[in-house]
Amino acid sequence: MEKTSPSEVVDKAVRLLRPDLECRGIQLHRCSDSRLSEIMFDSEKLKKVLANLLINGYQAMDNLNGSFFIHEREEDNSSFGRAAVIEISDNGSGIGDAIQAKIFEPPFTTKKEGTGLGLCIARQIVVAHGGRLAFLSSEKEGSASMITLPYGDRSKPCLPFQ
Repeated sequence: MEKTSPSEVVDKAVRLLRPDLECRGIQLHRCSDSRLSEIMFDSEKLKKVLANLLINGYQAMDNLNGSFFIHEREEDNSSFGRAAVIEISDNGSGIGDAIQAKIFEPPFTTKKEGTGLGLCIARQIVVAHGGRLAFLSSEKEGSASMITLPYGDRSKPCLPFQ
């Protein structure tokens, strides 16, 4: 655990995946007014969560030349109080409700290769930090993943978002 800005971890995940994104012709847009305030968390684990979300997103894109949008913001949330929010959205093909209901259940996958554990583990990491990982998608309209990490007391972890 270390005290750092979640924005620093977004930077690291983006640097890690930039060659893959560029090779696939995928644009990355960062949308934030300022860097997120520092918080105590395991930055390596959060980097793995962000990388998993981006990799799943670009692997699911039907075509090259897609786009990712990373929004970073701080907000007051009824469940968490003050929280850092990292939202990753894309303009891909999205997924239907039937598949969406299963994405956090191991060992679910739509890929030919893979364990089907990535999103389950990602959610567990975020919840272990007292946060929430939510996923929204509309078929043919893209998908969005939202990580919410509280700034305050995390001694009482929140239940996963359903």
